[in-house]
This record gives sequence, structure tokens and C-alpha cells, in this order.
Amino acid sequence: MSAFYAPQGLVGLLVPQANTTVEPECSLLWPPGVAMLVARMTSAGATIEARLADYHEALEEHARQFADAPVGVLAVGVTGASYVVGPEAEDRRLAAWTGRLGRPVTNAACALVAALHTLGARRVALVSPYPESLTRLSATYWQARGFELVRVRRLESPPGPGHPVYRLDGAAAGSVLTELADAGADAVILLGTGMPTLTTLASQPRVAGAAVLSSTLALAWHALECLQGRQHAPSPATLQDMLSARAWRHRLDERLGHRPQSCTAQDGTAPPAAPGPDQRHP
Repeated sequence: MSAFYAPQGLVGLLVPQANTTVEPECSLLWPPGVAMLVARMTSAGATIEARLADYHEALEEHARQFADAPVGVLAVGVTGASYVVGPEAEDRRLAAWTGRLGRPVTNAACALVAALHTLGARRVALVSPYPESLTRLSATYWQARGFELVRVRRLESPPGPGHPVYRLDGAAAGSVLTELADAGADAVILLGTGMPTLTTLASQPRVAGAAVLSSTLALAWHALECLQGRQHAPSPATLQDMLSARAWRHRLDERLGHRPQSCTAQDGTAPPAAPGPDQRHP
């Protein structure tokens, strides 16, 4: 089967049913030549924890939506499910799914683990968009993964219907980063694929020397590494390049209707200002 519009690889992206963020963010992060097919994971669970568990349990069923499309990697765009099932069950199932589906399978939490190891980060601070119960589970998960938690900052979602994570806007994550400057972290993680993070990552890539990364950025990066066969030994250079925003900032600006933020010439000087009305040729 042809993947004409994906000469650098085709990603099968699984997305929670009401998530409006992970798909557009991945489309901005992935370079030209990489394309994606998207399928929705659904659940009728009454609580967030129940829905997250359902997504994890039914992953193979959801992956069947891709049929025999030439997908090179399956990227599961959810972080919270990992906290519900725990690291041991997660690792065991990801390995089994990779074997049965015949292609690498990664998810947002495991991608973050790979990114943190690639950065050499051990002390981490969390920015959580979750309710208190899931925030506690997330802390337990990261500690079980061998990381030292130096700070956990939970965001309050504005009132309204639906999942609290999906009520946060693009400024929410960045609004608390200065509070973490004295945490002594090696890395700051913006949790949850449902929280918009790219504007924060583009404007605040580091906090007091600590790298700032998000669930979706880590997932997009690790999916690319899987396409290149580097899932077990990912490249530090490709991660640093994605964290720098050099390759995707202009796509973000275009999507949001902003003027490009990079406005300096090669010699480091600003370009000349546009002429005023009295300076233009008649």
C-alpha cells in the first residue's frame, strides 16, 4: 500500500476521544515528509480514571482502525493511562503489543521517560493539569520510574463542562514556570497531552537551566526515533533540536496567525523597519 505523502514515515496516532490538542500539536512538531493517520480511543467510563484504564485495555482494538495501512509506529497520545496501570504492567503490555502488531508502540509517558534519560535528567518538577487524585498517581508513577520529584505544581482549570484538562488554554502551563525556578530540577515536565503547550515551549524552553518538555513533544520526538529504528538508543541531537523549537516555531506562528518570532538577520541585527507612509515612493 502506498504512503505517497509520507516519504519519511507514517505514524498511527491514537488520541483520547475528546482531546483537541495532541493531533494539532503533533502536526506542527513533525517535519515535512512525516504524515499521520489518527484514530480515536473511546470509553463510556464514568470517571477519568475509568476512561484512562479503558483506553489502555482496549489499545489493540483501537489500533485495528488502521487496518493494513503502512504505519511505521503506533503512538498513543495519552499520558494519564500510564499512571493508572503503573510502570510494570505498562512495559509488559507495550512489549507485547509491539510483538503482536509488528511495529514499535510508544506512548506519551514512556516517551517522556526516554527523553529524560536522553537528557540525563534525574531531578524533575511536574506541572499537572489533572485533578488531585490523578496528580497523586502521576507522582507515584514518576518516582517508580526512578526520578526524584523536587516539585509538583497542579493547575486549576476554569469552570465549565467536560474534562478539566481540556479547559486549559495555551497560557496555563507557562503561567507557573517562574514558580519552579528555585526547585533545583534538571527538567520540568508539562503533563497531559490535552493541555496546549507549544507556545510555552517556544517561549520558555528552559527554567533556571532546566529543560522544559511536554507529553506531546516527547511523544512526537520518540515516534520519529521509532521510525528511524532508534527507539532503544534515541538521539540526543534530535531531542535538543525539537526542544529548541527551531524547526517548528514558524509552523506554530502560522497556525495561530502570528508574525514569525525570529526577526533577526544572520549578523544578529534586526531587519530595517518598514517605511512609514511619508517614506514610501509615490
